[in-house]
Amino acid sequence: MNPDDRRAQLLVCGVRVFANLGIGRASHAEVAREAGVSVATIFNYFPTRENLVEQVLNQVDEFLTEMTATIETSDLGAPEALYKLMRAFADAANTDSDMIRVWLEWSTSIRDDIWPKYLDFQERVIDRLRQMIVNGQRAGVVAADVDPEDAARIVVGDAHMVALMQFAHRASADMDRFLSHLVESVLKVSTVGGASR
Repeated sequence: MNPDDRRAQLLVCGVRVFANLGIGRASHAEVAREAGVSVATIFNYFPTRENLVEQVLNQVDEFLTEMTATIETSDLGAPEALYKLMRAFADAANTDSDMIRVWLEWSTSIRDDIWPKYLDFQERVIDRLRQMIVNGQRAGVVAADVDPEDAARIVVGDAHMVALMQFAHRASADMDRFLSHLVESVLKVSTVGGASR
C-alpha cells in the first residue's frame, strides 16, 4: 500500500476507534489493532498522541465542511438548502455514524487541548450558514427580521438533537417533520422540506 493510501486507511480506522472508545481513550495501539498493523506503523504516520487526535479531528472537520459546501453551492434557495443540509447531516448519522459520534463528543469536550479547534470549526460552519441566510434575505425567501447570526447558531445547536434522534432510530417521517419545523421557525418561512408538502 502506498503511503497516501495507508494514511487514509489509518485515518478511517482512527475515526472508528475514536467513535468507539472516545477521544480521551483512543490510542495508537487501538488504532493499530483496528487496522491490523503494528503500533510502530501508527507512530510512523502519527508521531504523537496529539498529532493522532488532531488528524482524526481534521477528518471529521473535512467531512462535515464538505457536506456544508456541497449544499451551499447548490441552486436551492436558502430554506430548501438549509433543510437539505440538515437532512444530509441526519442521514450521515446512519451512513457515517463514526464521524457523527466523534463530532458529538468533540463538540462537548471543553478541554484546552481540543476545544479551540472545535470552536474554529464551529465558527466556520456558523459563518457559512449565516451567509446562506443573508443570501436568502437578499433573495426575499427568508424573513428580513431574522438575525442571520442567531439563526445560524440555533441550527448548529439543533444539530445535536438531530444526531440524537437518528441514533435513537426515530422514524424518517418524524425526522422530516422536525427538520421542516426547525427551518420554518428559524427562517420564518411557511413551508419547507418533505414533511410540509
